[in-house]
Amino acid sequence: LKQGTKMVLGGGSKTYKTWTLLDLAIAAAGGHTWLGKQVVSTGKKVIYINLEVLDEEFQGRIKDVCQAKGVEKPANLHPWSLRGICNDLRVMLAAIKEWCQNDEIALIVVDPIYKALGDRDENSAGDMNALMNEVEAICEETRAAVVFAAHFSKGNQSEKSAMDRISGSGVFGRDPDAILTLTPHEEDSCFSVESSLRSFAPMDPFVVELEFPLFKARHDLDARKLKKGNQKINDGMILDVLKAEPAGMTVNDLINSLLANDCEASEKTIRNRISGLKKAGKIHQGAMNHYFVTQSER
Repeated sequence: LKQGTKMVLGGGSKTYKTWTLLDLAIAAAGGHTWLGKQVVSTGKKVIYINLEVLDEEFQGRIKDVCQAKGVEKPANLHPWSLRGICNDLRVMLAAIKEWCQNDEIALIVVDPIYKALGDRDENSAGDMNALMNEVEAICEETRAAVVFAAHFSKGNQSEKSAMDRISGSGVFGRDPDAILTLTPHEEDSCFSVESSLRSFAPMDPFVVELEFPLFKARHDLDARKLKKGNQKINDGMILDVLKAEPAGMTVNDLINSLLANDCEASEKTIRNRISGLKKAGKIHQGAMNHYFVTQSER
């Protein structure tokens, strides 16, 4: 990430995006490491616009991160808590421009971006293009990098490309100069970090582990092994489970097996699916109320 460019950090709900961006702001202000990478400090101002966390709590988080990093709070780090005060990025950026007109800024963090939409619709490409143009204008005028957090969309993120995981308009996946995503890894408390960089060579994905309140690099883990979300029930899943059991299964055993394999469905839905497969002649009920796959399905 260079000064004068934009970056988005995408992640699911409650994936410690604020802690991660606060770690970045402290690293950029003081020249420390972030996610195992060395960050270069220019000594210029780093402004953190906090739109989500109560100010008292946010100040406590700054202390916690600095303590975990073993550093003092950098004098050039300027937190600005605006929760419940302002939700329009245009107003915030105009104030920053006036406030810092004679000072140099290295980095501005906006956390989270959806709290700065004002009357815009995050699903509207036109509205989000306008928002990104405003961010780009402040980048050009201040020569600061602007970084913001955005939430993932719903669903199984392992089945989507990194750029398509962020919710709302696809502008968030195209416009920023750097895109970083934190996606749950199959290892507990770990996340795969993937990037898309406009101004630099591609960076290999890597894994970080949460040692609260910081993420530490885990070079021993494969970043491709993302945690898979629950799969919605379908007829093929029921047939596959029955095919693996030549002795057949009772309805209860079949339901428990499907739910144990992260099947996303209620017990009632599974029972309805089983009835449908029976009517279609794809499964039949044998001795001791065990269900079997019919010979034609095998």
